[in-house]
Amino acid sequence: MSNHKHTPTEAGPEAGPNASPGLEEPSDAVEQAEAARVIVKLNALEQAARIYDMGNDVVRAALEEILSGACTFAEATSEPLELSLFGYSFFANRRLLRMDYATYGKAEQLKCAWDRVGMDGLVLPPTTTLDELREFVRHWVVALSEPEQAPGFLAHDHGGINVRRSRVGRDLGGKLKLEEYLVRAYCALLALVRQMVTAFGQGSMSPTLRIKRLVQVLVDHLEGYRGLLLALVLKPELRGDLASHLLSTAVFALLLGRGLGFERNQLVGLGVAALMHDLPKAGLGNATLNSMEQPAELSSDARSRLALHWVSRLQKLLLAAPVSKDLLARAVVLYESQLEFSAADLYGEKQRSLSLYSRIIRLADRLDTLTLHRQGRGTHPHHHALAAMSQQTKSNTLPQGADLVAVVGIFPEGSVVRLNNGEIAVVLEQSPSGEMAGPIVMIVLGRNGEVDVNGPQVDLSLQTDNGIASVLPLEGLGFNALRCFGLPAAASE
Repeated sequence: MSNHKHTPTEAGPEAGPNASPGLEEPSDAVEQAEAARVIVKLNALEQAARIYDMGNDVVRAALEEILSGACTFAEATSEPLELSLFGYSFFANRRLLRMDYATYGKAEQLKCAWDRVGMDGLVLPPTTTLDELREFVRHWVVALSEPEQAPGFLAHDHGGINVRRSRVGRDLGGKLKLEEYLVRAYCALLALVRQMVTAFGQGSMSPTLRIKRLVQVLVDHLEGYRGLLLALVLKPELRGDLASHLLSTAVFALLLGRGLGFERNQLVGLGVAALMHDLPKAGLGNATLNSMEQPAELSSDARSRLALHWVSRLQKLLLAAPVSKDLLARAVVLYESQLEFSAADLYGEKQRSLSLYSRIIRLADRLDTLTLHRQGRGTHPHHHALAAMSQQTKSNTLPQGADLVAVVGIFPEGSVVRLNNGEIAVVLEQSPSGEMAGPIVMIVLGRNGEVDVNGPQVDLSLQTDNGIASVLPLEGLGFNALRCFGLPAAASE
């Protein structure tokens, strides 16, 4: 896989949770930067305070940085800094906090420390003194090491520093396993995209703010949970319509963008653009959709009608919200998506002339389109489609195609396979050896015929006498492959 970092055309900030519906209202960069800095330093402070005494220079430096960040935030907003947790996301004064991957990792550690003492919010007034913050941290560290002290910590007056208790049942994420939360987020995003497809087909545009928030959830969990996301893409019950195709394309595009080195805000822009790239297909019949995939066979009149249809839908998109970098990037992707999938368009000079977002989304779209079940056309299992794309990359005719195949693998996570020895297994992840034909699998049905969704794991790249004999259809298996990714039975249905 290429390690080169590409710079996409879209890098706009995200709108906050209080923005007006349909508007792309950017958060202030100072607020975001200072809130993120305070989170990083709170995490560092908790770790340092467990090692050093409270008078140590390392602890003092972290305390001073936190106070500096809180003061700068208050100067920029005229409000004290309020950090809060909602599910698995941090908010700063009710605005979703955007973080790069390094900061997000620190935030997850801080979340664990907050969870252990039963807190999900913290208000830091700009008038907080060094001694008050030091005393707060001392009580916090005691509560972390002695859980019986947590109620006293939460009830204690910390000199203006306001600690918020966790509110049981106030959201989906707080009391669910992260895997369950991600499944709910994925399904909620699919429902929102279906609403967007319906609205677009009726000539209107639904607000994208909630969609962007859920895309952020997927982006923030590409590391560590990509297997679960790919298993959701493969799940038959979540496939079959235009909305599911848009979501599957977005997941593939996000994985490719991550592999190419995109930053977090760039990935969010890529994901939202992917969710909208084929919206003009809303309401078109199967015959028209099938013909669009063979543009060379279309008459000039048919091509002209489709082009007019596409441009009219693009116009509606541009009129739906104020012009911004985000909107323009989506418009470019949507316009360039009307050039369909002939070999000349996908693998030739036309492909190289497209914007980087469009190239990535087109490859992801191609992979998912090959696997779609649609009346009047053939379909391919994912491993056949990926194998075909892998062959095309060897002739250097598919820009970024090798990266997509390397990221997804020939046998994507969630695939159910029969091994040469007769055992049935679920693909959990790609082998660290890079051998795409030999992923890491979980044996779920041994030769004794008993199903075990917590069976032994095997790296097939290390097996000399055993490998994948065939890929099984996911329908009618008698067990749910999602359970192999840490989900209880009820949550995986």
